[in-house]
Amino acid sequence: MEKVPCQSAARLNSVRRLSDHELAAKLDQLNTQQHALDAELIPYLSELERRRLYREFACPSLFDFCVTRLGCSEDVAYKRVGAARLLQQFPTILEMLANGRIHLTGLMLLRPHLTAGNHEEWLKAACGKSKRQIEKPLRHAFRGQMLRRLYGNCQRQEQNPSSPAIHWANSLARLLR
Repeated sequence: MEKVPCQSAARLNSVRRLSDHELAAKLDQLNTQQHALDAELIPYLSELERRRLYREFACPSLFDFCVTRLGCSEDVAYKRVGAARLLQQFPTILEMLANGRIHLTGLMLLRPHLTAGNHEEWLKAACGKSKRQIEKPLRHAFRGQMLRRLYGNCQRQEQNPSSPAIHWANSLARLLR
């Protein structure tokens, strides 16, 4: 078993000594702080990208900056960069993130579908929802659009009806029904 450094062990022991009520209250507090921190970070990333300042750090993109300079995993970088770009179009997402009403995963699910005309409706509908709860209405609302894109890509790739791409598209179409 790996030996835990002294500071880490002390922190872990202090958490273990909390009552159930104290533990739950601290988790709520930290979660609220995390939402606020995400909402504080996103505008900085947005401005860094607007200025293309990531190039000053020898990074070809904001995504690469997040991964190499900030130490984010690829999935966290993708979500933060996506939110930073969405912020330019829809500033209302910042308050929603800060309040914890919407999460970065939800924003990334909505991102390809948000327009100036529908963003308020979709963002409001996604508030307080899990990833799966957001996916379901999106699937129904944009099923035709997704299938047209998918079939269009398959038809351009190959005219052979037995191709793996066509088989995959047909399988996906059955799942979306």
